[in-house]
Amino acid sequence: MPEKILESDVCFTQHLLSSVVTLGQWLFLLPVYGYGGQHYTSIQVKWWSLKMIVSILFAIYNGLICIAYTYKVIYNEKKILALFALIYHLSVGLTIVCFIDVATKWRNLMKEWSIIDFKMSHFEKNLKIKRRITMVIVVFMALGIGEHIFFMLSVSYIQKMFTDNFWTQLDAYFINFYSAIFKIIPYNRFIGILIQIMNWQLTLVWNYADIYLIAMCIPLNFRMKQIEHKLSLMIKYKIQDPLHWKQLRETFILISNICVRIEKCTGHILVLTMGLKLMVILFQILGAINGVNENLNDRKLEDRLYFIFSVGVMIFKQVVLTIYFSSVDLTCQNIVGYLFNVPSHIYNIEVERFIVCIKQSSPVLSGLKLYTVRRSLILKMASVVVVYELVLVTFTKN
Repeated sequence: MPEKILESDVCFTQHLLSSVVTLGQWLFLLPVYGYGGQHYTSIQVKWWSLKMIVSILFAIYNGLICIAYTYKVIYNEKKILALFALIYHLSVGLTIVCFIDVATKWRNLMKEWSIIDFKMSHFEKNLKIKRRITMVIVVFMALGIGEHIFFMLSVSYIQKMFTDNFWTQLDAYFINFYSAIFKIIPYNRFIGILIQIMNWQLTLVWNYADIYLIAMCIPLNFRMKQIEHKLSLMIKYKIQDPLHWKQLRETFILISNICVRIEKCTGHILVLTMGLKLMVILFQILGAINGVNENLNDRKLEDRLYFIFSVGVMIFKQVVLTIYFSSVDLTCQNIVGYLFNVPSHIYNIEVERFIVCIKQSSPVLSGLKLYTVRRSLILKMASVVVVYELVLVTFTKN
């Protein structure tokens, strides 16, 4: 009987994240099968499947692009621009590899989530959580595509396509923007079109990384909020039975354990995507400063709009990502506050154990243990941008 109940009532988180996995597979990421099934046992990773082969080939393609840009960094005079492109492709390539690794861990992750979903099946449901994930997907993909369109419209070759010979300007665009590749192999228009398509794909992968990270935080924070809400009700209605407090503490321990598992599935991607966004912000501001030093009036309206939109999008994504990741720590601190305010007449040994448990293993997300994601991280990143921007300005002047 317990097994049958488990199979019929544990797919909440698995179904919640299924849309995120589906989007990832459209981008050649997360090559898993059976992720939309009724139980975690349906999830499989097949190393010789078409999905896995395509994902690996996608990673290999990006590795070859990195080699081409490494050659350009060594032999090109504009080393900063070439280095920027190299770091971008290297970060996105490593992100693709990380998603392949996540696919191998997806079954075990959903297994642990199924235990929590079953144990918390009697808690109050929140149907808006699914819409929240859908909203994150739509907003972040729209911003990413819009930012890339702004970039292409700011390119002079693209602008001239509407007035001059289209194919001539298209060839000039490919030769100029993919010079690292076409210095190694002969130029071919068809290859240029394929590279442009793959470049769009890489842009979407970069934006998808933010969606994936936020989506992983949403069910975790949702369960933490449920613990906080039930704890407030137990205090409000003066529940004295130690058994209820024990069950709540054990549920919290399960959430703390899965927090560690989620960190293993997000830590590498979090470091890569946050670091890359910081780099983009630095280089965008550096380009704006150089434009002011040369002559701001010579800059076209498209360039100014792209700078404002691009930096705004990067800052927005960075802040939203930090808020979602830090919400786990914030909710945990609220739970600690409730525990310390438990009235003395209902205080018992289980409450004391709960306090010791949350102090010793407080669930908080981090980037590979290099830094802990709390709200204060936003100010730290702002200070990092200011300091390193000054370094870059001094470096480019010299």
